[in-house]
Amino acid sequence: MRSVANWRASLLSFGGQKTSSFVSAASKVLFSSVCLMALNMGTGILVARFLGPEGRGEQAAMIMWPQFIAFTLTFGIPSSLVYYYKKNKAFASDYFTVSILFAAVLGLIAAAIGVFFVPQFLSEYSPAVIIYVQLSMILCPIVLLSAYMSSALQAYDNYRLLNLSKTSGPFISLVLIIVLIATGQVTPMLTATAYLASGLPVAAVVFYVIYKQIKLSFRSLKQRSKELFGYGIRAYAVDLLGTISMQLDQILVVAMLTPTQMGYYSVALALSKLPKIIQTTIVTVLFPKASGNDEQTVLRMTLVSFRIGVAVTGLFCIAAIFLSSFAIEWLYGHEFLNAVTTVQILLVREIVASGVGIMIQFFMANGKPGFISIMEAIGISLNVPLMLWLLPAYGLPGVAIALLATALVRLAFVSIMLRRRYPGKVQLILNGSDIRLIMQELRKLMDKLKKRREQSS
Repeated sequence: MRSVANWRASLLSFGGQKTSSFVSAASKVLFSSVCLMALNMGTGILVARFLGPEGRGEQAAMIMWPQFIAFTLTFGIPSSLVYYYKKNKAFASDYFTVSILFAAVLGLIAAAIGVFFVPQFLSEYSPAVIIYVQLSMILCPIVLLSAYMSSALQAYDNYRLLNLSKTSGPFISLVLIIVLIATGQVTPMLTATAYLASGLPVAAVVFYVIYKQIKLSFRSLKQRSKELFGYGIRAYAVDLLGTISMQLDQILVVAMLTPTQMGYYSVALALSKLPKIIQTTIVTVLFPKASGNDEQTVLRMTLVSFRIGVAVTGLFCIAAIFLSSFAIEWLYGHEFLNAVTTVQILLVREIVASGVGIMIQFFMANGKPGFISIMEAIGISLNVPLMLWLLPAYGLPGVAIALLATALVRLAFVSIMLRRRYPGKVQLILNGSDIRLIMQELRKLMDKLKKRREQSS
């Protein structure tokens, strides 16, 4: 009973498990990301093995829409919440209350949009799939609220609960999928339900923890709303264009190709995203840590993160390119070998995209998301015609080539903007000081782990 009480007290200590060190926080997020990757991989492999390419494609088409539609109506509130939770901590209750109201209103609007417009993209799918997607739109408010609550956890450096919330949903999904397999009930719709429903209990627990600590406040909702929208509307273009950019490929594949092709592409995306854990780890910690610092400090943090992150991601991707054919056949089966070329191109793209994802945090942390909006707009304006040209001509590899080309354009744009702002100070190549920093922090981490083992023994 005492251990249960201690666990509950630890869970409720919102902001009480803060991590001051960038590397320490990053190591915790990295561990969470690896767990998340393993859970998603396990679930994806099981679904692909039992459903085959066509069934996997139908399932992927059903689960992608609630999050996509909801994220197109964020109005930049997630980034704005991180910024203002850090800047005006005295009004945390007000911001939390406003975020709940925003999630409810914007989520319902997103649901209505999804019900009426998503079927236009599903002409290759059965009426049952279309109806399922329309019904799933009821989750849009929960999707937005979950994103807003993650912002609170990031701002308060509560990476323990943030990491737990990220891994719990996929774990529940995996358990539900295993139950479906054991009972012989593996269908695209039931597996999609396992994916979508798994986030509900996690969102409820996170809401309870934040509510117990921050509470609700209705004192100055109008003023707090203006503040969140003031920053958020500038960041909204980043969120909107980023959401479109991340999922435009899947939308076009769903709209223009068969469910079987979508199944191949889902497997290709899953494998190519594995090295992304490096960028995700850095970005999750970098933005909250950098916000509120002077520009020179933010620049230094961003460039060091970029050099180390791209180098490590590159090593992972190069190894994955050589192993991709073996990995697909061994993990998913020979039915999915048509995805090999697409995976290899996407892995090259991931090296470039990881660098872009890290570098844009400089502008976000300095309250200047407008630069990123321009970059995303340029990328999408290039991406759409490239995909419409290359997808019919070359199929899935054409989609991957278009994504690689636009990632290179984004990287060039951000690099030019930084070099113009800080001539002679933007060093993008890994150097000796970066390697020494890596070794130094690794030694610290090993010493810390050694001390913990000694204390526990």
